[in-house]
Amino acid sequence: MNSESILVTVLNKSGPIPNVAAILSHRPRKVLLIDGSGICEDSDLNRNFEIIRHWSEGTLLDLYNFEVDTVLDPSCLPGFLDYKPEINRICIEDIYQDSTVIHEKIELMSSDSNISEICFEVNAGRKEDGVKLTRISTNETFSINNSLWYTDVSTGNCIDISTGEIKQGVEKLSQIDKWWLLGKPVLNISKVYHRRDHSNQLISQTLDSLVEAIRNANQNEDRSNLLEASVISSDLNFGESDIGIEITSNITECFGKIELPKFTLDSKNGLWLENVTSLALMNGFEMETVYCGISLGHSDKNERMGSLRSFLRKGGGKEAIFKITEQSKSILEEEKEIDMNIIMTSFSEEDYSGWLRIKEHESQINMLSEWVVDNWAKLSSNLRGELMRYCANRDLDVFAEGDTPIFIECKLGLSKFGAKVARSQLDSIIHSSGNRGTYYSFLIHNQVLNPHRSSTNQFICNWTQLRNKEEMLEIEKSRIDFNPDKLG
Repeated sequence: MNSESILVTVLNKSGPIPNVAAILSHRPRKVLLIDGSGICEDSDLNRNFEIIRHWSEGTLLDLYNFEVDTVLDPSCLPGFLDYKPEINRICIEDIYQDSTVIHEKIELMSSDSNISEICFEVNAGRKEDGVKLTRISTNETFSINNSLWYTDVSTGNCIDISTGEIKQGVEKLSQIDKWWLLGKPVLNISKVYHRRDHSNQLISQTLDSLVEAIRNANQNEDRSNLLEASVISSDLNFGESDIGIEITSNITECFGKIELPKFTLDSKNGLWLENVTSLALMNGFEMETVYCGISLGHSDKNERMGSLRSFLRKGGGKEAIFKITEQSKSILEEEKEIDMNIIMTSFSEEDYSGWLRIKEHESQINMLSEWVVDNWAKLSSNLRGELMRYCANRDLDVFAEGDTPIFIECKLGLSKFGAKVARSQLDSIIHSSGNRGTYYSFLIHNQVLNPHRSSTNQFICNWTQLRNKEEMLEIEKSRIDFNPDKLG
């Protein structure tokens, strides 16, 4: 429920997350954002103000130039307020020296007879800004009551500084929210696992079956048959669907349905490792919600289209090219420069990358990719929704939401050099995710190696080792870099 209050806080320069977290905690009727740039011409502050305003109105997709009929899975979308607070901004040179200007603005905003309190919030801006705002709250006399607060972005705790009281029942920003607020819209999530949907017994038995199948597999053996046999021997049901494998149980207490890719345990296609890692996190770390295969895009539409164009021109774009030609064939046949006969020969090619290296073929794919970008808004909303994941410029294999969030990069095999590259990629995503609190990051593999801990919160381990949280967190920090040859 929103309160009849005014929230006064500094407009944060490094990003809008602290401001939004405070609005979410206080749920004020009115907000006053103090811009210390003097003339409201700082590009970062202007951008952050626009993000806050659009977030409060539920129009972030408009700000980032998504089409009106854009279809994104609900799991990808940021949360929005169920009401629209009045967002105000005041530009001054110095918070304390210009306290009279701020005071007058607050009094004007509080002239509404329903406003009953002024909440000064010090979680945003520089430390000296917080001190100056505290002095205004303490030294100035206002026509209505005022209080001083600090909202912790990581925990969501909203603390009354004068009493130490923590406000109850406040909402907390999710990581999905933070990515959107930082200009990194979530374009696709392959799978979301909720612990409430599966009994721990089902998860545990499924993981045991996977371990057993891996243990019994020869290098060139079809592991799917071994997995089926292992699942059935565990008194579970093994089924197949269009999207993959389904594992269930006939025991009432062992509820839920676990879905895995058809190619689970494949020695070359490692996408299954993301799904299995997600299950292991729920089993060992008891994470409530785990996101698998997260695709992050750019806030600028031209950048997103550039990512799509680049993807379509590469060897991995065959599936997307097929979707485009299948759903837009009648329109494409009218394009004189695009030879559909040539493009359609690619679908029967096992070596698509080799087919693409032929100059005439490459030229046709390049023209098709340009056509898709140029006619993006004219494509059906369903096709745009299917292609959205290919507009991403960053990917995160697994993310688990919780008191201590977990970021994960998955690789079937890790060399010493590969670990450095993967670690660099993972650290880059974490650094740009607006995470101020404690977190864990893991590089997950499928090799038989002892776990490795490179810092307080950084680990490298086999997915099965995630099932024992206590053992993982007791590993001592190593003074040497990850080296598979020394960890066997």
